[in-house]
Amino acid sequence: MNEERKNKRKKRFEFPTAFTVLFIILILAAILTYIVPAGFYSKLQYDSDQNVFW
Repeated sequence: MNEERKNKRKKRFEFPTAFTVLFIILILAAILTYIVPAGFYSKLQYDSDQNVFW
């Protein structure tokens, strides 16, 4: 019983594996696609007669 207490004290937080971290990032990115709105990009058109973009 004394050894169990020592083992519990020695047990520390272990960093998750690389696959676990990648999976968490993948899930967060998938959730953010529903939260963050898609960008609205203005498109430039070139008027060659007046040599300007509008």
